[in-house]
Amino acid sequence: MKFETAESGDTREGRVLREDINHEGPADDGGELYVGTRDEIDAAKKRNKSEGRAKDLYTFIENNSEVEVSEAEYLEVVRRAEAGELTSDIQFMERKNIPQYADVEPGIYTLGRVAESGIQIYYKSGDNSLKSVLIDTRKIEQFKNDNHPNAHLSVARALSAEGFSSRGGDVELLFKTVMAGAEILSSIDRESAERKGFSL
Repeated sequence: MKFETAESGDTREGRVLREDINHEGPADDGGELYVGTRDEIDAAKKRNKSEGRAKDLYTFIENNSEVEVSEAEYLEVVRRAEAGELTSDIQFMERKNIPQYADVEPGIYTLGRVAESGIQIYYKSGDNSLKSVLIDTRKIEQFKNDNHPNAHLSVARALSAEGFSSRGGDVELLFKTVMAGAEILSSIDRESAERKGFSL
C-alpha cells in the first residue's frame, strides 16, 4: 500500500501530525504512508531511507529540518497582533519584537539545546520559515573521523562553512517570541473552532 497526498493544512498541528506520520517510515506490512506537500513527502522518504544519515551537514539539515513557524504563520501572527486579537502580553511582545523577524537574514541560527543525542539549532531558512534541526554528528559522514572532544565546535565550524551565522541574545529571544506567538494563535483558532462545533 502506498498513499500520498499533497493536500494538507499549513498549521503547526498539521505539520506536527504530518511529521509524526512521516517519521514512522514503512509500516509493518511493508506499506508506506506519507502526508504533506510534495517537498515534505520527498524529504520524509529521503530521511526514512537513510535513517536520518547523510554524507554532509548540509544534506543532513536539508533532510532532517522541521518547520516551527512558516512565513504564512508569521505574517498572520503579526497581522492579528496588530489587530489586537491576541492576549495583551504576547501582543506587546509581538508588536515590539516580531516585526524584526523580517529583517533577520536567512542562515542566521541560534542554539537550542546541546545533548548527547546532538546539537539543536533554530534557523531562518531561505523560504523565511523558522526551522529547527537536531544535528547528530554520529549520523553525518563528514564528522566520521572528527575526534574533537566538543562536537559543538566542529558543528559551528561546519555551519559557518555552509553560510550559516550564529546569533544569540536578541535573535534567540525573537525566535522564541515568534514560536510563542504562533502557538498562541494556533490555540486561539483551535478554541474558536471547538466553540463552533469543529475539532482541529
